[in-house]
Amino acid sequence: MVNKVLEIQHENENLKLKLQELQNENAKMKKQVKVPLLDRMENLQNENDEMKKKKNYVTPTINSKFINDNLPPPFNGNETVTKVDAPNQGPTSDCGIYICEFKELLSFKKNIPNKFHEGFEEKKRVEYVVKILTAQNCSWDLELQKERLCKP
Repeated sequence: MVNKVLEIQHENENLKLKLQELQNENAKMKKQVKVPLLDRMENLQNENDEMKKKKNYVTPTINSKFINDNLPPPFNGNETVTKVDAPNQGPTSDCGIYICEFKELLSFKKNIPNKFHEGFEEKKRVEYVVKILTAQNCSWDLELQKERLCKP
C-alpha cells in the first residue's frame, strides 16, 4: 500500500513538471509578436523593392571577370533585368538535357515553354549525339581527329 502511494506521488510530481514545462512554452509563444496580414504584405513589398535595388550587382561581377581576362565587358550596367518564369522540367528525367535545351533557347532568345513535352528528352539526346559525331574537324575518336587535322 505504501509503495502504491509513493508511486502515485511520483507520477503526480512528473505531471506537475510537465505542466510547468507546457505553461512555460505557452508563455513563450504568447510573447511572440504576431504580424497582421497587411503589415506582412507591406514587409514583403519592401523586401521586393530592396531586391530590385540589388538586382544589378551581378552585372559588375561579370564585367570584372571579363576585364580581368582582358576581354571587353559584355554589359554596360544599364541593362534592365527581365524576370522570366522558370519552365518546368516536366516528365523528363535527364536534367542535363533539360538544362542544355533551356540555355540554348535562352541564348538565342527563343520562346521558352512552360513545360517540355513528353519524348523531348529522347529526341534531344539523339540530336546531341548526332552533333557530336558529325562535327567538322572534331571527333569523339581522337585518332580520327588527328588524321583529319593533318590532311592538306
